[in-house]
Formats: sequence, C-alpha cells, structure tokens
Amino acid sequence: MKNLTNILLVIVIIATIILFIRMHKVCNKIGILENTESVTDTTETPTFVADSSSQFAYIDVQRINSEYLFYQDVSKEFEKKQKRAEAEYGKKVQDFQVEYESYMKKAQTGAFLSQARQ
Repeated sequence: MKNLTNILLVIVIIATIILFIRMHKVCNKIGILENTESVTDTTETPTFVADSSSQFAYIDVQRINSEYLFYQDVSKEFEKKQKRAEAEYGKKVQDFQVEYESYMKKAQTGAFLSQARQ
C-alpha cells in the first residue's frame, strides 16, 4: 500500500512537470512571455501598462471598477448583504446576552433543582 502511494506521487509530480513545460511552450507561441511594449494614451491614464524591461504588468483596478456598471451593481448588492448580516449578528448577540443574564439570575437565586439540571 505504501509503495502504491509512492508510485502515484511520482506519477503526479511527473504529470505536473509535463504540464508546466507544455504551458511554457504555449505561452511562448502566443507571445505571453515575451516582452511587450508599454501601452500609453495621451488623453487618459492607461489601465494596462507593461514594462518592457520586465515581465510585470500593472492594471489600474480602481479605474476599471469605477467605470463598469456591473461592478457598481454587485458592490451595492454586497453592501446590502453586509448590512443585513451585521444586523442579524447584532440581534443574535443581544438575544444571547439576554439568555445569559437570565441563566445567571437563575443560577444565583438557586432556581435549578440540581447541579446536573443546571
């Protein structure tokens, strides 16, 4: 059984290496890993800038989020859900606090018949 586990682990590692090699070849074919020129726009700040000296790209996510209506709709819906969840949590906290205080009063006055019942 232990040998089977080791064999399967080796197979998974080899398959992962093969997938990485294939993915690297595909990326080179379509030009993803090659250096790209900077995207510049004279009228507005660019939302995508690729530095030609490295392979990092910078995306202005705040600008994209502010301009797309879908993001704005989802953001409003999320805020509503968050407010509802906070209100529900607050109510549960208050209910628990009332229940705790009731229990403590009963415990102090000896309203329970036995320790097990308490």
